[in-house]
Amino acid sequence: MSEKQLKSLISKRQFLKAAGAGVLGLGGLNILVRAATPPGSTSGKLTLLASGDLLPYYEYLKGEFKKDYPNVAIELQTVGYDQLYTRASSVLASGSDAVDIIEMDLIWTADFAKNGWAVPLNQYLTEGEKSQLVQGILAPVTSGGQILGLPVGRFFKVMFYNTQILRKLGLSAPPPTFENLAAVGAKAQADKQVKYVQG
Repeated sequence: MSEKQLKSLISKRQFLKAAGAGVLGLGGLNILVRAATPPGSTSGKLTLLASGDLLPYYEYLKGEFKKDYPNVAIELQTVGYDQLYTRASSVLASGSDAVDIIEMDLIWTADFAKNGWAVPLNQYLTEGEKSQLVQGILAPVTSGGQILGLPVGRFFKVMFYNTQILRKLGLSAPPPTFENLAAVGAKAQADKQVKYVQG
């Protein structure tokens, strides 16, 4: 489906309302389209290609979307994550319109940009919508200044520490640097406070 067809199919603002801001997958559609069509007055079909990992989330979004657009059919095609890039790139390289929305891994952004497979979303995102996203979350899906996707979800790795073990090692606060952390971990192992150190 072309960008023009997507725009004529559904109101981007209504999708944002239904599905919530800041998602790719079905939510990526909300940025691809900005028509003034009122809810319930459109019909058609959209196909999402995604890994099965987020299927329950996509089913939820589909349900929310259908509340405002009962006449728009949403087909969810799922493949294993290890097959997703191959399937997506095959469909896109062939020029087929068999898939409208594709779950894209962040590491594919440059490739999708280089091949012209992603519609830049800059013109569809208002500054207000961008300001609602976590700082820096668009950087991994931006190439050459063009926003090419929206995240389904991001995870942040965190470190935590056991205050009791630190006290036993004579420390009142966590190590301030990674070098200090490595030294504390080695000491905790040597003193048999822990068997394994991760971080």
